[in-house]
Amino acid sequence: MLKILIRILLIAKTLGDFFPYKTPSDFKLTISDWHQLKPGDVIGVHRKFKNKLLRGKTMYDHYGIYTGDLNVIHLSNGRNDFLGGKVCVRQDPFCQFKGESSEVFVVDFDRFNEYLKNLSPKEKSQRLPHEVIRKILGRNYHPYSPEETLNRAKSKMGKEGYNLFFHNCEHFALWCKTGICESSQIARILEIKLPASGD
Repeated sequence: MLKILIRILLIAKTLGDFFPYKTPSDFKLTISDWHQLKPGDVIGVHRKFKNKLLRGKTMYDHYGIYTGDLNVIHLSNGRNDFLGGKVCVRQDPFCQFKGESSEVFVVDFDRFNEYLKNLSPKEKSQRLPHEVIRKILGRNYHPYSPEETLNRAKSKMGKEGYNLFFHNCEHFALWCKTGICESSQIARILEIKLPASGD
């Protein structure tokens, strides 16, 4: 199962640049110093493959909410994000969240909002099915303040449950900030379209 998951994630990462649908997580700023982080920031790290063949390639990104006191609230089992053990919303030291990752990024919501404002007609039509579904479900981006974001994260402390497609660390972190559970990593996996027979 893990090998299949890794293959799917690798394909999705490789093909990711071709998908027109973008979420806030597609707009990342790499942080060179943890002092640049602010409470309520949606932050993440790149988890890399460790085997010889793929060493250094990103396997997936892990997300959390920075609390401002060198701690991060995230969905994890405390050891290796989500494999084995009880996965729940927890607060861990920043260094434990970062793990072996060499860089940390912040999701840049200003750039995401700018992207939405400047979509071409073609890009708008490509986003339309996603936006219609979001409107029908009554889900709109609502950028919560840093304080609200932290309160939303803290309100879920101890909540158990992990589902790769519907409740992963990226879903959790974006929900805290925007009120919408979504994952750019999963969107890429689900957007892989196979050609119709006869094409």
